[in-house]
Amino acid sequence: MLTEKKEEHAMKAIRESQTGFVGMHALLAVVVVVLIATVGWFVWNNKEDSKDDSRQDTTKTETTHNCTDSDISQYCIERAPAEKTKFSKLPAELQTVVKATYTQQAPECLKNDQIVDFKGNAVDGDVQYAPIGSAVVAIGCDGASAGLFAKDLKTGKWKFVEKTQLSFTCDAVFSNPVPKALLSFHDSECLNGDKIQKYDDASAERFM
Repeated sequence: MLTEKKEEHAMKAIRESQTGFVGMHALLAVVVVVLIATVGWFVWNNKEDSKDDSRQDTTKTETTHNCTDSDISQYCIERAPAEKTKFSKLPAELQTVVKATYTQQAPECLKNDQIVDFKGNAVDGDVQYAPIGSAVVAIGCDGASAGLFAKDLKTGKWKFVEKTQLSFTCDAVFSNPVPKALLSFHDSECLNGDKIQKYDDASAERFM
């Protein structure tokens, strides 16, 4: 009888120890799963943060692009400076091209290689000049029409592009190194067909 009780106690102890062992295994498994999930979340979160940082860095690079005088990318052309100056201050090659244009379009306004007004008096008119390679010069004795001149991006030589009394065509503007600042007297507009549109709108439509 005593032996049976001892055996029964022994079996009970074994069962209790097995139950405790299984419980420990389950607890350990839960801990491992939680650890793996936590590590995975941190790795994923860090990757997303690095992606956001790279996007922000790209945006900063685009908006803080440093343009040089020799940079003729469309971004830099559109943002290049322009200044108001006198015809006599323009590069000699450009003056020659302007005078040749006068010979063809307003010969009565050019005498003795000088641009003159209706009374025959020599004039040194105001012009808009962009060092990147473009200029707007009045054409005619009264200066009612404006001539757009630009450097050919392939040859580097100055050329007459277009004459207008209203706005230059968008095609003439965006096919040459013409910055927005150069067209300030036209409120930065250009013609798209027979429709006048702002420089920014035309630019966005063509390049963005």
